[in-house]
Amino acid sequence: MSTKTSGTQERDASGHLKSVLMDLIDSVRFAQNVKDAEAKTRSSQERLERQMEELEVLKTSIFDSLSDVKWLDETYKTELGKNITSFVNAAVDQVRVRLKARLKQDQDDYKNATESERVKAVKSLEAFLASSPLPIVDSVIALKHDEGSYAARARYKAEGGIQYEFSLNSAQSKLFQNDFSLGMLGKEIKLPVRLSKTWLKKEPTAGFERFDQYVLDKAEASGNHIVASFMSSESESTVDVVFSKSDQDSFVTVEYHDAKGRVDVTGEPSLSKYLDMQTLKSSMAQLLAAIGELERSKLALTRLKVGEEDILESLDCYGFMLKVIEVLKPEFESWKGAPVDNALLKERLRLLGEKARPVVRALGLSEAILAEAKWQKEGLEGA
Repeated sequence: MSTKTSGTQERDASGHLKSVLMDLIDSVRFAQNVKDAEAKTRSSQERLERQMEELEVLKTSIFDSLSDVKWLDETYKTELGKNITSFVNAAVDQVRVRLKARLKQDQDDYKNATESERVKAVKSLEAFLASSPLPIVDSVIALKHDEGSYAARARYKAEGGIQYEFSLNSAQSKLFQNDFSLGMLGKEIKLPVRLSKTWLKKEPTAGFERFDQYVLDKAEASGNHIVASFMSSESESTVDVVFSKSDQDSFVTVEYHDAKGRVDVTGEPSLSKYLDMQTLKSSMAQLLAAIGELERSKLALTRLKVGEEDILESLDCYGFMLKVIEVLKPEFESWKGAPVDNALLKERLRLLGEKARPVVRALGLSEAILAEAKWQKEGLEGA
């Protein structure tokens, strides 16, 4: 494994800080806009409820005022009461309709704003994580057969209890645009699955399956390791393969399953001696590499958690940003000189308002930069 030079480490740290300042601060702003729109939705609903209550009070006061008129003949009062009641009810109903229509329009606008800002917040998180800026503890690319094509996802576990997942564009690979079989790699692979005796030979003979024609059903690839399952709709059998490789060698295990039971192909010498191990290993290595290439074709961020908190659900982008800074702090502390352009730093911190101070502290920077940034209190307070 190569060791990064000091200059390379500083470039990485500077690039990661720029991503924090650009992508994550944007996500915080958009998330706050979501909260503001949601607050306006609640406020508009509460306002309507108050207005409806006030209309009822108005109606009651009008009706009560008529009963206070003592000099009017009861016959006229009754007739007048009917007319006033009819008029007031009609007028109040019209106001109700207009208020509800206004509420619906306002809430539709707030809903659209909420959805738009939520998408922008998630896209900002997506832009940050797409370049894998965090130290990765473990990663897996999962592939699943789905009606003639493949759904692909990349799952990551990073330091700090951060876990996230991207959907991948499997159609970018010619191999996974349709049903994939190892035969597409250009080699025939016969799998010995059971021994049987014939009257012509004393020694048992192997029965074979055309494994190269089996369709890949699912696979999980991680580094130099892959676990894959293949299926045959014709024989209703499946084959599970585990393959791993190192710099010097590679290893493979194969299990065959059908209605008769399970067969450990590689674990039974009487069967494994018929298996073209070199061709199988070569084909699985190619499959592993092809799945690994899918990581370059990220489509969308589909999951992001810090511990047990679902960030895409809570949209706590500010908390996530602080956690990221905590994880990357050892990297940031390797700087020699200014990490990023000072003007950019001040410009982006200013967007955070009151929220800038904990960020500056987390980055280990002087709080004097806040005064230089002339940050404003409005906008992100109390989010």
